[in-house]
Formats: sequence, structure tokens, C-alpha cells
Amino acid sequence: AACVVVILILLSGGGGTPLVVDKPDTVAVIYESSDDIPKPYVTGALGQLQADGFQTRIFDKDVVTGTGQIPNNMKEAIEEAIKNGLPAIVVLSKGKVIKAQDLPQNESEIIEVVK
Repeated sequence: AACVVVILILLSGGGGTPLVVDKPDTVAVIYESSDDIPKPYVTGALGQLQADGFQTRIFDKDVVTGTGQIPNNMKEAIEEAIKNGLPAIVVLSKGKVIKAQDLPQNESEIIEVVK
């Protein structure tokens, strides 16, 4: 009977194991430099997020390396931002895009997107 109980616990995933949720670690603001540069509230919000331990980036959708390639660590973020429409805020976890949306219009809304 003890073996049956152990098997049931294993099959049920341990009873209460929470699902692993991707934890945001990077926030990128992607824009079209010919349209505009990010407003001061954007850099202010990213500064606050940095203080909270996030990596932050602001870059143009056409950013390339010295060899003319899109940097691998930014490729998916740029693609998702362009799909969404620019300017966009992209939230990543370990290099994987979790969320891409229109860039909010104020500092507190940017921080809210990430939390």
C-alpha cells in the first residue's frame, strides 16, 4: 500500500508544486530614431527599474553590430517590438520575450508594465 501512495504523489506532481513563471529581468525600450528620441520620463522609469535590479536598454530598431548584424541578444525583442508597433516596451526573462506593448505615456505606467 505504501508504494501506491508514493506513485500517486509522483503522478500528481508532488501535490502543490507551483508552476514556474518567467521572472522579468530585462526591460527594453525600442524606438525609431528618425521619429523621435525617448522622452525624459522613459529614462527616469528605466533608472528606477535599474535600481530595483533590472537590466535596462533603450535602442533603435535598426541597431547592428560592427559587422552589420542584429545582436543575437536583441533580435527577438526587436522583432516583437516591430510587430507591436514603435515605440514599444519589451519585457524579457533570460533573453526570452515575455511581453511587448506600446510604450506607456508616463513613468509609473512603465514601471507597472514590468511588475
